[in-house]
Amino acid sequence: MEIILLIGIAIFSYDGAKIALGYNSGDRIKACLFAFISAVGGGVLRDLAYNKTPCVINDKWTIIVALFFSVLGAGIK
Repeated sequence: MEIILLIGIAIFSYDGAKIALGYNSGDRIKACLFAFISAVGGGVLRDLAYNKTPCVINDKWTIIVALFFSVLGAGIK
C-alpha cells in the first residue's frame, strides 16, 4: 500500500508542476511550490477525511518524493 501512495504523490506532483508551468509561463520556482503543495495537501486532506493521521507526519518519504518530482516536473536544474 505504501508504494501505491508514493506513486500517486509522484504523479500528482509531476503533473501539477507541468500544469502550473502552463499557467504562469516559465516561473519554475512557483510551479515547483504549487505542485508540492497540491501533492502533499491532497494526501493530507484524504487522510483527514478517513480520520487518520496524515501521511506526512508518519512518513518522510512522502515529502522527499513530492519535492523530487515537483522539481523534476518544473525542470529546475
